[in-house]
Amino acid sequence: MKNLVVACLLSAICCACRKLPPSFTRCNASAADFDSCLTAAVPAAIRQLKTPLPRVRLPSLDPLEIPAMSIAPGPGVLHYQQNYTNMKLAGFTDIACESVKMSFEMARMTMRCSTPQIRVDTEYFFNGTIMVLPLYGNGTGSIVFDRLKCFHQFDFEEYEKKGKKYLKVVNSSLSIDPEWITFKFDNLYDGDQVLGNNVNLVMNDNWREIFADAQPSIEEGFTLVFSYLFNNLLSRVPLSELFDR
Repeated sequence: MKNLVVACLLSAICCACRKLPPSFTRCNASAADFDSCLTAAVPAAIRQLKTPLPRVRLPSLDPLEIPAMSIAPGPGVLHYQQNYTNMKLAGFTDIACESVKMSFEMARMTMRCSTPQIRVDTEYFFNGTIMVLPLYGNGTGSIVFDRLKCFHQFDFEEYEKKGKKYLKVVNSSLSIDPEWITFKFDNLYDGDQVLGNNVNLVMNDNWREIFADAQPSIEEGFTLVFSYLFNNLLSRVPLSELFDR
C-alpha cells in the first residue's frame, strides 16, 4: 500500500450465522433478470444504511466515519503531506446504480454507480508545497465531490464454516470520476485569512490537477474501506441467505 494508512474502527462481533434484514431484496441467481434485480437491490439496500445494522456488521453510511487517512506527497502538483482524522462522509445513501453484475463462475461482482454529491468533513494537517507555493496548516476542512461516478470490482473466494458456504473479498478495485470538486480548509498558515483564502482559491481553480495527483491514493484508501465493510457483512451472512439459488 503506497504511503496510505486507513483505519476503520468497527466493533468485533461474534460470527454467528445471520439473515439479511427482511427489507433487503434477495435476488434469484438462476433467474434471467438476476443482474437487473441486483442493480435495483444493491442501491436500495445501501439507502437503508442511514442507521447501522450491527446484526450484519454494517455501520451507518450517512455519515460514514473513517478515523484516519494519510496521503503522502504526490508526483505532480501535490508536494505536501496530507493527514486527515475524524473524517465524516455524507451522501453515500443517495446512490443510484446503472449496473450491478455478479458472476459466480468468475466469483466477481462489478458495480457502476453514481451519487449526486459526497461531502467529506474532516480535521486535517498539511505540510509541504502546492504548485511551488508553501503550504502548511491544521484545522477543520471539507472536500465536496459533485456528481461522482464510480466503478467498483470485487473478487471473491468461497469457503465453508459450520456447514454453510460463505464469500469473502480477496481482491477489489475502485475508480472514481467526479464532475467537480470543491475544497475549503480553515486555519491554513496558522489562521492567516488572506493567504488561506488565496490558497483555497488556487486549489479550487486547479481541482482537476490536484485530484489527478491524489487519485490513486484516494481510490486505494476507499477500496480498503469498502472491502472491509463488505467482508464484515459476508462473514456474517452465508451465501444461501445472500441469494436465492
